[in-house]
Amino acid sequence: MTTKENIDELIGKFLSGEASPEEAMLLEDWKEESAGNLQYFEDCKKVFEAAAGIQSPDIDVQSAWEKVSTEAGIGGKVKQLYPKTKYLSIAAMLLLVVGIAFAFLYYFNSTDVTPISYKTANEARSITLADQSAITLAPNSELSFSQAYGKTTRTLRLKGAAYFEVKHNEGIPFIVDAGDVYIKDVGTKFDIRMSKDTDTVYVRVDEGIVLLFDSAGSELTIKASEKAVYVRSTKKIVKAEEAQEVKLPVLNFANAELADVVAALEKEYGIKIRIENMDLYTCRITTQFNKEPIETVLAIITETLGVTYIKTPTGYLIKGNKCNN
Repeated sequence: MTTKENIDELIGKFLSGEASPEEAMLLEDWKEESAGNLQYFEDCKKVFEAAAGIQSPDIDVQSAWEKVSTEAGIGGKVKQLYPKTKYLSIAAMLLLVVGIAFAFLYYFNSTDVTPISYKTANEARSITLADQSAITLAPNSELSFSQAYGKTTRTLRLKGAAYFEVKHNEGIPFIVDAGDVYIKDVGTKFDIRMSKDTDTVYVRVDEGIVLLFDSAGSELTIKASEKAVYVRSTKKIVKAEEAQEVKLPVLNFANAELADVVAALEKEYGIKIRIENMDLYTCRITTQFNKEPIETVLAIITETLGVTYIKTPTGYLIKGNKCNN
């Protein structure tokens, strides 16, 4: 999730030439969310250039600080910084930016700060956005986005579940922020399901392509008729196999021990699952499965707990010395 702290870090890495391609993409998407975000970045860049000895006639750092301190009711002078390394210089300058550009953003660019939000209770709701993208918001879900949606940004924040039919626009990418993972449209129809009580985010693509990625560097491209699951605790994306069986169970586990989870899976799927190490019996997991193939279920469980599984002639075997929790 984008926060004030990691944006400062991203800007520092970008200006020092140390950002990865994924980090640069995250920063570009954040800049496009609002005019205030773009102004914040430009202010950071000016301070970097000034501190690096590059002539930047548009900004007087001391005057800017004095103006901000008057508005904010704080005092002090801008100190000259002489850090030893390029990256440390960025970090030091961003401390100054917090006092200058952050104040510019929130004192002088206070428009467009109230997001548009939709919440559902027991019934789904159909929403048509300004760009004619259509969304079906599932019950007990929430969707929010900037008032600049469709103009400078198309980033939405989702809690719960929703189905998206996106009008593609290469100039302004459509991105869903699901909390720990981002789903970027490449022209498609897709479904996202998650819950605050579970460790997983499900994504199913019906048409087109989406890109899943997170701030830890994990990413996966999903095409039509494919599914994937993001495991929050391990920050990993697991590609889910397509269901071949006609009837598959819907299962919910809340802080359940692995031994009880395995017993439920054996009953519902009619298979044999053995846990190799008794120390794993009491490992606990909270998750849900909605008609998923057994190998997808086992992949999610083992990824979450930090163990592995293999197929055996008689069923499946879960292996490992200890679990993550």
